[in-house]
Amino acid sequence: MPTTPNLNLVKSDRTTTATTNFNVKTYLDDNWDKVDVFAQEKDTEIGTLTNLTTTDKSSLVGAVNEVRTTANAAQTKADAALPNSANSVTDSNIGNRTADPNTANTYGLTGTITQMFSWILKYFKAITGKANPFDTPTKNLEQLNNEKFDKTGGALTGIAQTNIGTNPSGAAHHIFAATNGSKRFATGLTASETGANTGSDFVIWRYDDYGNFIDEGMRIGRADGRATIPGDFNAGKGYLWNGVLMARTRVNNGVMEYDTTGLGGWRPVGMLRIGASNTVQDDLPTTRSVVNGVMLVAKILPKGIGDLLITGEMATTSVIATRGLAIVRRSTEFVYNPPDNNVDWRTPIGTNLGFVSNFSGWITVNTPLENQAFTAFSETIHTHTNAPLYLILLNDSGGTIQIRNLQIKYDIIG
Repeated sequence: MPTTPNLNLVKSDRTTTATTNFNVKTYLDDNWDKVDVFAQEKDTEIGTLTNLTTTDKSSLVGAVNEVRTTANAAQTKADAALPNSANSVTDSNIGNRTADPNTANTYGLTGTITQMFSWILKYFKAITGKANPFDTPTKNLEQLNNEKFDKTGGALTGIAQTNIGTNPSGAAHHIFAATNGSKRFATGLTASETGANTGSDFVIWRYDDYGNFIDEGMRIGRADGRATIPGDFNAGKGYLWNGVLMARTRVNNGVMEYDTTGLGGWRPVGMLRIGASNTVQDDLPTTRSVVNGVMLVAKILPKGIGDLLITGEMATTSVIATRGLAIVRRSTEFVYNPPDNNVDWRTPIGTNLGFVSNFSGWITVNTPLENQAFTAFSETIHTHTNAPLYLILLNDSGGTIQIRNLQIKYDIIG
């Protein structure tokens, strides 16, 4: 039995006479039922026309045509505002935007065009340091590049200034620190300026291991150029005075000496040098004896500083070999009378100075043997000053010590 392709409606079969009979239920009732069901399905799918939001609600075609017309008009306006071809957006399309160089919004990589421009202008202000982003900077990048001082070295043609100004208590302009940043030395200016070139003296300060101030290491006065160094000053190879090289000097055992390298080495200032020899400078042939005491047997005032030779003869009777000839060095003040040794330049040779127990500060020159006949002795001593030397005999053993033919021998070297 033939049917329609879409709704499957039954058609009349006219193939034979027997099939041409018209069945009302099959050909009419059943087919209309199928059409009615189809119509209900489509009505449900399409909906009620009165529920459309379009102006035209008379038919679905009219509503669709109305929507199409509205869409076409909107597309025309969009195409006019934002052309979709490459590089076709113009200033007129975007319109004016006002950026805020003082924006408080946090910098970011995402934002509107206005926000992006605001961030850029805020960066301009930060770079130039000016109140407005387009104010002319004090130095442009090209100038800064040309005028920069390379940290690896270069010529500084201008004035280097850091902490500018002078503080009465000292303002550090440059600080030299250790690896950990702790101060070690600092330079700066101190003393307020009061005119006539006073004030703003150059100073070097020094600090301890913890960066604490120690003291002022050096100061150069601006008014007079004088350098003040509180500590010791090491001149190294010497120093100049008005362009003239000054002799190197030193203090040796309380004596000021100057360097004569190549001409005998260090020499005492204002004094000659002497050297031990056989040249007799002082001759004291008189025999001196002391029993249980101390006697002054010679007073020597060297003519210079250096070595001198003492010769003579000594004898003993019943003396334990623990005492003998000794030397005492006293002050250059000849009238000085020390309370312990009771001897000065005014004391006559041969004076008994008291008991050994009351005497101190001697240096032994020669110690004779017990019960020794007169025997020659020879001793070289060194003197660092031209202070008087006193030769004394010491004896506290009950016997006798004697000395004779005492001589002091040296040459004056110059």
